[in-house]
Amino acid sequence: MATTSLRGAAVAAAALLAIFAAALPASPAAAQTEQKVPSIELRGDLSPAQADWIGHALGDAADAGAPFAIVRLDTPGGIDSAAEEIVDQIRSAPLPVVVYVYPGGAEVEDRGAAIVDAGDVAAMAPGTTLESEGNDLGENTALKQGRIEMIAADQDSLLEKLDGYEVSGPKSAQLSTAGAEIDDQGMTIPFQLLEVLVDPNVVLLLLLIGILGLALEAFAPGAIIPGAIGAVSLVLGLIGLLFFDAGSRASEISPGLAIGAGATLGLASVLVGRELRARRGPMPTGGRV
Repeated sequence: MATTSLRGAAVAAAALLAIFAAALPASPAAAQTEQKVPSIELRGDLSPAQADWIGHALGDAADAGAPFAIVRLDTPGGIDSAAEEIVDQIRSAPLPVVVYVYPGGAEVEDRGAAIVDAGDVAAMAPGTTLESEGNDLGENTALKQGRIEMIAADQDSLLEKLDGYEVSGPKSAQLSTAGAEIDDQGMTIPFQLLEVLVDPNVVLLLLLIGILGLALEAFAPGAIIPGAIGAVSLVLGLIGLLFFDAGSRASEISPGLAIGAGATLGLASVLVGRELRARRGPMPTGGRV
């Protein structure tokens, strides 16, 4: 009983101290909380996984109360439907989105240019390129032509130039970056796995593994594991096929992989055929007995 009473008294005392501390005025250092500005990476071929990632990251930024978000862009293009979805997500995001072609040497081509145009603010780092109607624009030319609003060497410089910037349009606001801190965000593991799944070369391998697994199951009925792996791989490969855009460079398959897959499937077909013939036994010959 005494121990229980002491524990209860200690808990009550701690609660009172917490209430007292909360009532005290915050120190100037504590009052100036740093605001996080998410900087979302969008790099490589545009795919359904990239589109889902951008939508997820922008949603999280809005839920966290971020004043705006940065999308760091470096893409050669990709699947048209994925690019269109990313454009829609940037335009419909409830917070201003700054599309920043970064880092130096980054090239935005093909459908990626539409993503730059979709941003509420567009910026480029020195030494980057933006394709426009078949012409490659450096950052200075893009600024003169009005394709971007500013040039920034790095993200810290970008924050400085955005301080006090007036965003026009449906998301009109004056940006304030005093005390802001960049929160770099790369694609998370679930979206990385999805990106692997929709790679056409990976899809071809999955289909190949699926067929070989089922073939091995035919060789050794009841082995279970080859058949299970084959069935799962085949299903994943068929799902990946749903994301293909035949007219996109992102859907190209490596010639070497295609040749290797064809040879492997041919060999597997021959082996399965021999096994089935062996199980049926030799064909009967001769006349009636």
